[in-house]
Amino acid sequence: MSSRRPIARLVLAAAVLGAGGLVLIVWSYLKVERSVAARGVQTRNPARTEPAAAALRNAEMTKARDLLESGDNAGAVAALDRALAAAPHDAEVLALQVRALRSQRRYTAARSTARRILDSFPRSPLAHLLLGSIAIQEGDAATARRDLQHAVDLDTSSALAVAQLGWLDLMEGRVAEAHARAKQALALDPRNAMALRALTRMSRSAPELRSLYERLVQANPGDPLDRSWLEVLRATASPEVNYIPAIAGSRSVACEAGPDGRLYLRARVGPFERL
Repeated sequence: MSSRRPIARLVLAAAVLGAGGLVLIVWSYLKVERSVAARGVQTRNPARTEPAAAALRNAEMTKARDLLESGDNAGAVAALDRALAAAPHDAEVLALQVRALRSQRRYTAARSTARRILDSFPRSPLAHLLLGSIAIQEGDAATARRDLQHAVDLDTSSALAVAQLGWLDLMEGRVAEAHARAKQALALDPRNAMALRALTRMSRSAPELRSLYERLVQANPGDPLDRSWLEVLRATASPEVNYIPAIAGSRSVACEAGPDGRLYLRARVGPFERL
């Protein structure tokens, strides 16, 4: 059976079962932070960086982060290209470039960039983590599991890698394993957003969901979608939230082509709309 099928089935199920499921899947992408790069791998070229090149690298990195936060992914990629011209082997710059390329759904370019980290630092857990994350987005479950397991083997304290393996378990219907990995990730990092979101997909208890989303908002105060979900949950009087409404007969769902050629749903949660 193709390794793409479990993930494809999950996305199809989200399309049929409602916008909320798809939003939580699509919204749960990895944000590579400075601390991850610093912990997972030596981030700078061992050769001494010239002061002018270092200053250019730092300035372009700051600019790229601001551009990413504002949603200008193309501008961020251009800024990171300039940073990499000054520091070609800098793993932190490369990791941020992977994030920017993934935001554009340019998965082939993102994979090539992640492999540049692996080429410079063969035992880098960060490189395997990024490669596994890209494989998840592409629907390649077997490759994703292999790369993420490499990341965990190289760094057993990596909450990000454990949490992503948990999401992969959830996508493949291995709920018990997914729950255990989410709990393990949160033991390593109580603010791990991916693990918290995975738990939201495995609970129907409104009080538990409110608690999870309160933790998500605390971990990511700038995320408007988490705040929107929390408002919805606070407004409900029901003790349970049913993600799967009854469906009678067939349903047609309108899709739109994304820049990567795949079909996506336009989902709305509260006042927010996402493709």
